[in-house]
Amino acid sequence: MPALRQPETCGVAAAEREAEDRDRRALLGRIAESYGDARGNDRAELDKLFRYYLLRQKKVALLTDIEDIRVFGDSAAELALTEDEAQRAMAFFREEQNLVMGFLYGLFAALAGAGVWAGATIATGYQIGWLAVGIGFLVGVAVRAGGKGVDPVYGVVGAALSLFGCALGNLITVAWFVSQEFGVPLSEVLSSMDPAMAIEMMSTTFQLMDLLFYGLAVYFGYRYAFRQLMPEDFNRALGRAM
Repeated sequence: MPALRQPETCGVAAAEREAEDRDRRALLGRIAESYGDARGNDRAELDKLFRYYLLRQKKVALLTDIEDIRVFGDSAAELALTEDEAQRAMAFFREEQNLVMGFLYGLFAALAGAGVWAGATIATGYQIGWLAVGIGFLVGVAVRAGGKGVDPVYGVVGAALSLFGCALGNLITVAWFVSQEFGVPLSEVLSSMDPAMAIEMMSTTFQLMDLLFYGLAVYFGYRYAFRQLMPEDFNRALGRAM
């Protein structure tokens, strides 16, 4: 798409009027001097194209499904699609979702994050709470990569697995210290543990600050679990040329 100039005045409707009025200079004025596309066209080539097309066509009717283009700075643009286009694109993206894969990717990330957090705490003797944020981020990105989700359930999965990863990391840490105190293998402590015992052990080490770190992990796990949609994704979903 041409890089637009004078963003405060540009708009699809105005460009349509200029094309239909055969105003080549106005159309060309909307294209940046540095414009270049994948076909090797620059601004001068587009000027020739406009001139040739307007000379050959007695009447020009420019039709578009895009309602508006808002430009921020010199190049970043936000496209506003019609309601029908948005619905078709979202239907396409939902067909690409995979909740099972998103869960499995997120679960693997949660287990890895729990291991790293427990290992760091055991090695240093301190609970590094900010690692919870890392677990949330890691799990969220993993759910996004595996699930390609756009529905809210993917955020819920990311948040829940982030909380699980943090709790598991804490539980492994507590179990390790118990194993060291009583001189028994860590695997034996974990295998003999039931839910009531796990809750009791974790409650003995719980601090109010843990709520902050757990909350941040849940937040990042939810936030980063969703697919990041780019303009090329909408082009593909709507069958447009790039």
